[in-house]
Amino acid sequence: MIVEIRMPEVAADMTEADVVGWLAAEGDPINEGEILFEIETDKSTVEIEAPATGILKEIRVPAGQAGVAVGELLAVIETAEKAVVEDIEVPSATEPEPVEPPIQKPDTATLEEDDPKDQPEATALARRIAQKAGLDVTEIRGTGARGRVLRADVEETLAEGS
Repeated sequence: MIVEIRMPEVAADMTEADVVGWLAAEGDPINEGEILFEIETDKSTVEIEAPATGILKEIRVPAGQAGVAVGELLAVIETAEKAVVEDIEVPSATEPEPVEPPIQKPDTATLEEDDPKDQPEATALARRIAQKAGLDVTEIRGTGARGRVLRADVEETLAEGS
């Protein structure tokens, strides 16, 4: 089955957004619910989760692309009969079905980031939460794709320290 990833509408007045970055490359195995890519609107950066488990077959809109219209095809995930990605079975379907990633509540905090090369592998939201709490994000074990530090990792670290 082919699952289409389209630019989601994360705010009622949103017509377009920028693709900030992909957390997977073409050919990578993807699990449903993993953070797949980040978009940036005029007001926030939003992490978008993979809507299905399978293989990221094609990225049609590269990272750094600005002004991508809501509904535009961004990428394609291919699921296969009994394909196993990290021990999760995926049943096959007979016809393609377009799926839009779940709408995520935008974070309205302003972004203040240094050079991305100096930043640890973490989401923008995770970095901001860690910074506000006085945590060093490089000291937090990430559970996201390829060890990326997620919001939940920072919150768990905060809870353990209490």
